[in-house]
Amino acid sequence: IEADIAKTSPKSSIRPYVTYRRLLSEYTLDLQQATTERRQELQVQWLKNLEAFATTYPTADDAPDAQLQLAVANEFAGNVTDARKWYDRLIAQHTESNAGQRAAGAVRRLDLQGKQFVLSGKGLSGRTVSAADYRGKVLLVLYWSTWCKPCTEDLPQIRALYAQYQDLGFEILGVNLDATVDPVAPYMKQHRVTWQQIREEGGLEGKPAKAYGVISLPTMMLVGRDGKAIKNSVSVAELKQSLPDWLKGK
Repeated sequence: IEADIAKTSPKSSIRPYVTYRRLLSEYTLDLQQATTERRQELQVQWLKNLEAFATTYPTADDAPDAQLQLAVANEFAGNVTDARKWYDRLIAQHTESNAGQRAAGAVRRLDLQGKQFVLSGKGLSGRTVSAADYRGKVLLVLYWSTWCKPCTEDLPQIRALYAQYQDLGFEILGVNLDATVDPVAPYMKQHRVTWQQIREEGGLEGKPAKAYGVISLPTMMLVGRDGKAIKNSVSVAELKQSLPDWLKGK
């Protein structure tokens, strides 16, 4: 089909539509049959194919998805410069798309350190919860879900840090990204989660996730007493090591 369209209607919008689905189906089938060693090679080739597609068909309906995948893959790999290139291109070419909004949030997150952290949304009780409510505290903003295994694995250490440092001005604001609210309260009770939550509809596609382009869970950001971000990404290990200094303003 792709070859026929290239011959008869090379400028048709159907051509990139078919091309993208051919690339995706080939990649999916190859992954299903690949050994562990082969998977890394396939991933590299997939990213090359995505880049070629996004460059050849920058206005295609699937271009935003391809560009977002390229940006996310580069960010995960630690290639922030390349990630920014694709995020910026996505914002410029597809501003109003879902992927463009996520890219804008991701750039906001990457540039967050030293800037005011702004986030608010509905809490579990229905009233508005805002990061601004915690001015004067050192605030850990924790994006999580009940289905996120690493989130659950980190909880005992996070609870211990909260118990140890809350009286010194350490607070936590959860941002729950479950698709539905049903499992949230039972999970919090089971795992003794006592800090406030922002929870809105949409999960990873919802407003709180898009606001900072959250692409994986858990994502944790640290905000200083002045409301400015100290870290746009922080780990439990970093918290254990440096939280006492951050609480002292160092």
